[in-house]
Amino acid sequence: MKFFLLSIIIFIFTSLNALNAKGLKIDEIINLNSKVFFMRHALAPGFGDPENFKLDDCSTQRNLSNDGIDQARKISNEFTKYDVKFTKVYSSYWCRCYETVKSMGLKNYQLHSGLNSFYQNHVSKKEVMKDLNNLISSLDKKRGPYLFVTHYVVIGSYTKIFPDSGGIVVHDLNSKSNHELQLF
Repeated sequence: MKFFLLSIIIFIFTSLNALNAKGLKIDEIINLNSKVFFMRHALAPGFGDPENFKLDDCSTQRNLSNDGIDQARKISNEFTKYDVKFTKVYSSYWCRCYETVKSMGLKNYQLHSGLNSFYQNHVSKKEVMKDLNNLISSLDKKRGPYLFVTHYVVIGSYTKIFPDSGGIVVHDLNSKSNHELQLF
């Protein structure tokens, strides 16, 4: 019952978000240096993680499907098409996040606790948000853009925009504004 209600709430937020968010295209972005691209991991079917979840064991987690791997490659191709090169790439410790990064062909990335999912209380929301805020405040506003590959709950909690799998929200470090990115 709890899962059903949570699914309905997520559906409502996603639907409202789709109606209210103004989609931004890559070529409309001004001053990439001050931008953080919050990307939700690529397609990994299901919700949450199995009951036997272990952070250090990908076989106990919900992972990317073949469609998710293809989705990550297509997203990477779009960034390449527009010559977007990330200064730094950060990922959640969850396998589906850093596998998204790897599927995008990005080799240099750092795992960061401020991007971890608190959806099933495997980690504390308060600690994740504190770590995320510390990471963001440490970024040089003139040396971006930055890519953060993370989870629905983290992106939504920080930006108030809840993207689909592979969805991206662009955060401006100067204005603090957030816009959903429309790649395709």
